[in-house]
Amino acid sequence: MSTLGIDFGTSFSTASYITSDGTPKAVKFPGHDTKMPSLVSYYNNQTIVGYTVTEYLKQISISGQDQLMEDFMKTTIKSIKTNLSVNGQRCGHSHREIVTTIIKHIKTESEKSCSPIIFDNLVLTHPAQFEEWKKDLIKTAAIAAGFNNVQLLPEPVSAAIGYLRCLGHSDLSKTKGLLVYDLGAGTFDVAYVTKQDGHFIVPFPPNGDAHCGGDNLDDALYELLINKARPIIGNGYHTEEKDLGLLFRCRGWKEMLSTLDKIPISIFSQDMSKEFKYDLTRDEFEQIAKPTIRRTINLTKAIADDVKNNRLPLDFILLIGGSSCIPFVEKSLKAAIPDIDIRTTGDADIAVALGASCYAISPIEINPEKEWCYCMYDGKKILRSYNFCIYCGKHNFIKTGKF
Repeated sequence: MSTLGIDFGTSFSTASYITSDGTPKAVKFPGHDTKMPSLVSYYNNQTIVGYTVTEYLKQISISGQDQLMEDFMKTTIKSIKTNLSVNGQRCGHSHREIVTTIIKHIKTESEKSCSPIIFDNLVLTHPAQFEEWKKDLIKTAAIAAGFNNVQLLPEPVSAAIGYLRCLGHSDLSKTKGLLVYDLGAGTFDVAYVTKQDGHFIVPFPPNGDAHCGGDNLDDALYELLINKARPIIGNGYHTEEKDLGLLFRCRGWKEMLSTLDKIPISIFSQDMSKEFKYDLTRDEFEQIAKPTIRRTINLTKAIADDVKNNRLPLDFILLIGGSSCIPFVEKSLKAAIPDIDIRTTGDADIAVALGASCYAISPIEINPEKEWCYCMYDGKKILRSYNFCIYCGKHNFIKTGKF
């Protein structure tokens, strides 16, 4: 039986598996790439998932049929991961059913790509700050999608494993500790992972914010621009019920500002009779991004301080997630946690999924409370895996059995 690793993302999902020679590999979905849009549409009594939704959107946009676009968007569900509710309903379907639909589609497309492999087992990643009922919901949904056995794994821990085992360079054998900063579309996660005696250890509980991510930046940019555009194009766009077409364009503008200092944008009124033109600058975007990024920096610094106070090794901070590519993120991290190297994976979108596959063949226990003990000589708190107390230098009896 084969195991699939899935990073179930807010905007995109990725998957990976272990090849016959034992190598973790990202799934390239048939006719596309490694990023499956986490979208479902129930338009015209059909269930449309993933890439097919984005292809429909492109065709409708080209045709210029505004009413068709409006009808289609009303049946299209995005960001279900950040809006989960036990009794939630969208378009006549429960949230669990919607998650099942997405995961089942990923399973089907992965099996097409990796034929003749059939994936019976699943390692499914989740945000660090994910309530137990949400974990139960996505696990139940995955079982309904056709998996016999489902294991859950925090996303930042999976990212660390995926990077260290699959995406790093030869010098990673010397890595003793890293901090994962994972800013995705809908959630933020941070975790510290260290290697002791060749094993991964998570000495502190992973942290994060399940309602903080790139979507918040898209929303802030949307509100900024429609407020500026309103005197010219009128009140057709609303901040409460956002126009998804314009919201997707805001996401694109945000991504463009990662490489450009200024971009020209235009927004048409709903009846296409008026146009608002504006030069949007990176500095202006960073001003509205500050509150969201500050939340992530504060959580990251808190764990970095714990690492420092406990004299644990920290070789670098690893940036994961599409929104971590925003230059303001690295600039803010360097200001808050100076003198620590900051790295990216080179492919920020697959590290979490690769880690899930690695975990399937070599699981680790994530139980921070079990990783600590107290030195019997000076009473200081140290990791159980240490041979010596890092404070007094005497043997750690828990590890060595020596006095």
